[in-house]
Amino acid sequence: MALLAFHTARSTLRAEIDHQLLAAARAELATVERFVGDAETALSTWSNLHIIQDVLNDDPDGEASRELARLAHQASSFTELLAVNAAGKVVAATRGDYIGLELGDSIAHRQALGGRGYRSPVEHSALIDQDAMTLAAPIRANQARDQVLGTLVGIIDWHEVSATLDELTVL
Repeated sequence: MALLAFHTARSTLRAEIDHQLLAAARAELATVERFVGDAETALSTWSNLHIIQDVLNDDPDGEASRELARLAHQASSFTELLAVNAAGKVVAATRGDYIGLELGDSIAHRQALGGRGYRSPVEHSALIDQDAMTLAAPIRANQARDQVLGTLVGIIDWHEVSATLDELTVL
């Protein structure tokens, strides 16, 4: 009788632990999805800012770069933001080191230039030399919304996301 009670209690405990772990995993996944979705929405919104249209003339006075730096600082989700003209050249960025980089062959730029947003898997980013997720959105002309002038690329440092997730309690 005691052995049966022990096995029943152990099975019940296992089922409860499995349930709690599954619930924690679902909550963590929902948190990540919400975070990435919010970042995609922000990037898409920012790609429509009038100042980002400076990709047409290569941001000669640096206004778009200053705005990107301000946005990256304001929205902690992005480590870096880059405005890329239609030819694939970075013309505005959160850091001056990125100006002039050629990203025309990147899948992020090509897909966004085709009018669709882009989301990479978490992978090593050569730009920040860390695991990251890259998002990209088309920069559309204000007067002709079907015309894509360039792309806005956002880099999310995945180590920062992981640190935030580590703060969540599992049980």
